[in-house]
Amino acid sequence: MKKILFTILAAGILACVASCQQDEIDPWTGKGYVWFPDGNIDFTFKKHADVPEGGSWLVPIPLTAATTVEAFDREVGIEVSRQASDSRTRFEVQNPVLFHAGHITDTLWVKVYNDGHLDTVHDTIQFKVVSNANFDPGLADKRTVNLCLYNGYARPDWWDDSSATRYIGYFTQLKMEVYWAVFGNDDDPRQGGNWYSNIAVTYAVQLLNDYVEEHDIRYPADDPNVPGQRPYFGLSSY
Repeated sequence: MKKILFTILAAGILACVASCQQDEIDPWTGKGYVWFPDGNIDFTFKKHADVPEGGSWLVPIPLTAATTVEAFDREVGIEVSRQASDSRTRFEVQNPVLFHAGHITDTLWVKVYNDGHLDTVHDTIQFKVVSNANFDPGLADKRTVNLCLYNGYARPDWWDDSSATRYIGYFTQLKMEVYWAVFGNDDDPRQGGNWYSNIAVTYAVQLLNDYVEEHDIRYPADDPNVPGQRPYFGLSSY
């Protein structure tokens, strides 16, 4: 009896293994799925000072696919699901949008123009993945992306309204311009530490204020808070 039960059990295990192996080697037979890994792309010409007013820049928007890797290019269906709110905002989608041979990540390229109104106007364009012969839209909450345009500096997450303000002051466009001029990035000055008694923060503040003084940088005469004054990096200051 034990021998019979063992034979039946062994046969069942072999059948399961064969079934699992078959499942593992089944090829991908449907279309692939495409989505945007990022929901928002913040773009500003302030980081590309060599682009003159009226000039253009290609903005990269990442794409991700769940698909087989192929030896040929495949086009992705992309549409503009929300136009810019300001008629002066100019952009062009660089068609065709492709997943290149051998890739399961690629890029939607959008040419945007450095027009003067973006100095004062925030604008947003939304793009959406749509079905075509090669791909279907992927994750439901990742099928659209917002390209946010403003010819200014985005406020870094670390420069919040509480702790950061106490140690380096209020966020302003001019102070962010100085920050980029000194460090070439908008990295967190704490370098992984705290705000309080942080030598890295103290040193960063000194470099920033020295730069302001050396170059005699000042707010415009019509600034509502500190007209004509130098920006200062310190306790709750402009």
